[in-house]
Amino acid sequence: MCAGVVSGLNGAGHAPVGTVSGKLLGEGGLSAGPYPLSGRVTLKDVRGATFTTASNSKGLWELELPPGNYVATSSDQLCGPVQVSVRDGVTVRVLIVCVVL
Repeated sequence: MCAGVVSGLNGAGHAPVGTVSGKLLGEGGLSAGPYPLSGRVTLKDVRGATFTTASNSKGLWELELPPGNYVATSSDQLCGPVQVSVRDGVTVRVLIVCVVL
């Protein structure tokens, strides 16, 4: 899995980061049920900073990010945006579902 690089130190001697761990799923197309997708996943914060990673063949992906609010999307398919709130030292799980035509 890929992780974003974060600079700066907090009082504990480490950069404040949280982890976003997710799954990218497709729905529609030739398959009836949800199925894993490999593709690019992007998280963008309110200031416009963008962090990108790729999901593997099982649709799994992970990023370490500075605390804040993000919108998670995948541009490889028609995917609805998912709001994500990241806190220092906490892992947030996210499911991104893409409509495949």
